[in-house]
Amino acid sequence: MEDREAARAERQANLATLQQMTQMAMNHNNGNGNGNGEGENNGNGDHRSKLRNFQNTNPPMFTKSEEPLDADDWLRTMENNLAVAEVGENEKVLYTTHYLAGAARAWWDSTRAMQAPGYVMPWEEFKSKFRKDHVPLGLVKRMRDEFRNLKQGSLSVVDYHDKFLTLSRYAPDDTDTTG
Repeated sequence: MEDREAARAERQANLATLQQMTQMAMNHNNGNGNGNGEGENNGNGDHRSKLRNFQNTNPPMFTKSEEPLDADDWLRTMENNLAVAEVGENEKVLYTTHYLAGAARAWWDSTRAMQAPGYVMPWEEFKSKFRKDHVPLGLVKRMRDEFRNLKQGSLSVVDYHDKFLTLSRYAPDDTDTTG
């Protein structure tokens, strides 16, 4: 039964992706593209090539979080895969949402239904909405506080380093060395 539900969710995701790609192509062909041209299909198969490259990164499917930070880990993995495949800004949300199923797919369908027809959500907006819905804010705050209070104590240097790196992602303002 679970396999049948997963296959159904994947078919729905495929259909939604195809519909959104068709809408994007129609907008582009009508001169209504709202992006910077990065990664758009320019008639030479570039769009399909980037999709293939992205699929070759073996992106994981996301349905719901078993652990509170699974959603954040999934989003970070997807962001890395998008960068590796050199996916343009206009396709990031499209490609990523193709790998949502179950409850996460229902969330995305309802989020998308609230958008204006033809609206292509920017990647940063998607990440913000996804985290707001799937990553408990209190947990992120707790992880940031844990990072701020991290001490080596009895941890080995390697273990301390690993914990530092793991927690530092929840305190980007505390680790930014550019300013």
